[in-house]
Amino acid sequence: MYGEFENKIDDFYIMGGQSWSLATLFKKGMDTRSEQIPLVIDAQYVPGFTWTRNTGIRIVKGFHNHEYHIGLSLENPQSVWGGTIYTPSEEKITYNNSGGQVENVSTTYSDDVAPDIILKGSADPKFGHFEAFGIGRFIHDRVSYIGTGKSHTKFAGGGGGGMVIPVVKKYFDFQASGLAGYGIGRYGTTNLPDATTNIHGSPALLPEAQVLIGLIGHPYKSVDIYAYGGMENILSRSSYNVNGTPYGYGNIGYNVSGCQIENAPSAMACNANIRRVSQGTIGFWWRYFQGDYGTLSFGAQFSHTDVAGFSGYGGTPHTDDNMAFLSLRYLPFQ
Repeated sequence: MYGEFENKIDDFYIMGGQSWSLATLFKKGMDTRSEQIPLVIDAQYVPGFTWTRNTGIRIVKGFHNHEYHIGLSLENPQSVWGGTIYTPSEEKITYNNSGGQVENVSTTYSDDVAPDIILKGSADPKFGHFEAFGIGRFIHDRVSYIGTGKSHTKFAGGGGGGMVIPVVKKYFDFQASGLAGYGIGRYGTTNLPDATTNIHGSPALLPEAQVLIGLIGHPYKSVDIYAYGGMENILSRSSYNVNGTPYGYGNIGYNVSGCQIENAPSAMACNANIRRVSQGTIGFWWRYFQGDYGTLSFGAQFSHTDVAGFSGYGGTPHTDDNMAFLSLRYLPFQ
């Protein structure tokens, strides 16, 4: 749920509550509920799609007869951690806490010190929609000793952009979007980690890039056809060793000898860290009935997903999967 105050004359609005992140690609301008969401059946969408659904507050102002917009948002700073964390026996590292009381007990909550900050600008000339944005984040952890402790905060973030171009107006659209930076994994569909820790217990930000390309066709008013290709990639390892034991993310010493063997013995472990997730998918929606009582639609989709891990002791883990989806939906008010 979210609330919005809008002044249409001055092309200005303030929004607060849970909605799509300002980092999400828009179709036109920056109006809420005008995001360019992939048409796929699975609501985890496509690797490379930059988005979150979270709480925040946003201010957007338009200029020059609604052609240009600039927006600023403060959003929930939940961070994702990965790898093996080194913790000496006399220390404790805290980077998130389990829910309880009024919070969801089945998840964890980051102890980041400030909201994520997103600044975006967009332009809508006659030949398409274009946007660019930047993200600033404050990844935090605390190392506790007996009777004392020390907090660490690392500034993370990156930059990205996107476009939606009507190649054939009303019939065929092209879209592309991407984001690159340090500690930005949470803003991707696959939720690759933002950070691990270094040997001193402070956050070690992971460099990552994500990209999505899409083609959307509308051959008939009742039919949408789509094809997407996307990838999310952690660009380099962040690892170290303590007394011969590997730690961090993507450590070359991790035992991955059992990753390609079904029901492998315990000696052949699979301690793989994901390096890259990519996917290609195609599908369609057919709204075969539209009347006073709503719409009935049928959808089908096929996707191929490829997952690669960082190499370690015993090889380089890799797997892929093909998936087919069918969906029958009733939309009562459309």
